[in-house]
Amino acid sequence: MNGKFWCSDCKKIFTAEGIKKEWNDPIYGPCKKYVTECPECKTECNEYREPSVAKRSEPMPQMSCSGHCHGCEHAN
Repeated sequence: MNGKFWCSDCKKIFTAEGIKKEWNDPIYGPCKKYVTECPECKTECNEYREPSVAKRSEPMPQMSCSGHCHGCEHAN
């Protein structure tokens, strides 16, 4: 698999041929990822994932007062 990888030591993104690494996690079960060696420092590096940007079409809902706050204008 040819893709982008991130070296956490060099703080660089680079393109390389990855090797599939598989293991069985006690919590998540069968897992896999692609790794490769950094061309500069020879550290094992993971795939680079673009950060996701969450777009909201509507604003976050505000918490409503249930009237149990002390000193609140809505207090019973």
